[in-house]
Amino acid sequence: MDLGIRGKYSFAQYAQYYYHKIGNILLPQGWQYQKSDYSVINYNVAIKKQIYSPNEYMALNALSEARLGTMFTDFSLGASAKVGLFKSVFSNDIAYDFQISAEASAFVKFVAHNGTIQGDLKNNPNVYEIKSPYIEHIVGSYSALAKARYKKN
Repeated sequence: MDLGIRGKYSFAQYAQYYYHKIGNILLPQGWQYQKSDYSVINYNVAIKKQIYSPNEYMALNALSEARLGTMFTDFSLGASAKVGLFKSVFSNDIAYDFQISAEASAFVKFVAHNGTIQGDLKNNPNVYEIKSPYIEHIVGSYSALAKARYKKN
């Protein structure tokens, strides 16, 4: 579950300015146009199910995620493939002191509401927002990850 505030009282402006200053990056503009404050309440559920593992060095997983709330309402389906020397999250059989792996994931997301560009669900007329017909409701994403871990006994 995600709980928070969006808008001026989230203090995101100050955090963004701080990171831009210490990174010597041009300061962002446009904070005077930020959306009005509203509460963020989001329920999130994610499921990962191993669907194929021919040996202890490979795994193929099915992934799904659902988010419902004031910030995001969407549903994702995807898959991930992992190779390497790793402990499976689905079993306690193999435990290595040293683990190394590479993983690639791909998702298709079905978007009903995205509060970062559509604003709050109250349709505040004083706030600029992009209306639903003008956003992409089906989007794809992918990621890749390389990981190494050493556990000292």
